[in-house]
Amino acid sequence: MTRSGRIAYSFGSAVFILVLLVLTITGPGRAEPAQSGSPVQTQSITVASFNVEHFGWAGQYLKNLEVLATELAKYDFVALQEVMKLSGTCQTQRCYSCSGSLCHLDRLVSTLDSVTSLVWAYQAEGPFSHGTEIEYYVFLYRTDKISYLNQRGTASDFGIPFEVRPPMYAKFRSGSFDFYAVDYHAPSDTPLPDVSKLCEVLKRLQALDPYERDVILFGDFNLVNLPLSDCGFERLVMKPTKGPNSIDTILIDDRFTGHELSGEADTDDAPVLSGVSDHALVWAKFWTSVPDDD
Repeated sequence: MTRSGRIAYSFGSAVFILVLLVLTITGPGRAEPAQSGSPVQTQSITVASFNVEHFGWAGQYLKNLEVLATELAKYDFVALQEVMKLSGTCQTQRCYSCSGSLCHLDRLVSTLDSVTSLVWAYQAEGPFSHGTEIEYYVFLYRTDKISYLNQRGTASDFGIPFEVRPPMYAKFRSGSFDFYAVDYHAPSDTPLPDVSKLCEVLKRLQALDPYERDVILFGDFNLVNLPLSDCGFERLVMKPTKGPNSIDTILIDDRFTGHELSGEADTDDAPVLSGVSDHALVWAKFWTSVPDDD
């Protein structure tokens, strides 16, 4: 489902043209990017990765949508894990006053619209089953800052087999920054075999377009030590996200995406404190006004 929201000067003489051009370039109110050194950027997006803990289940997992939307509204783009298929008692009792396997996600988006007075949209893949859990991957984003570029799929598109929940990818643009987003939730019981296949997925995405190799990997990996350095991907945040464990993070290949990285990245414990999830959220900020370097 995709939703999308919402000088001429005339101069009388050559002299005035010249004067006004000089004033336009050097006068107040206009900031030109620096030509050398580290420019001060004003256009950016803040992206996040968040395990929302069984969103769609009943009982202790029932979410206050306004609280959840308020937490997510701090960010421009959020990769969600554990968006569950609405089922069981939640389906029969209509926990979110709606019906349908993803109606709770639609309700969340509507609540975000209301909380922010902006238009939000999402891209989803699934459902994927693992034991009794039926889960979707979701990219949630502000449509005034981020555009979906009509390209989406899973690792299965590349013939790379995952035992549980093949990672989702989709392509987006914000300003001059085009990027592939990848969302992944590793099985908690045996994460390493599938996590080890991520490098091949990331390499395949980077090879799709030699002029566009920005890939951001989001996820709950259920591992602290990730075997991804061989393909150039390094984690941006190494802080505990569930108890003492640093299992949720965001990763980039600095050779291609370090140019856009602002240097700001951290965890947000507010979802845990508010009872929305048992996972902290992880976020990072990227410039969207620098020239695309790949």
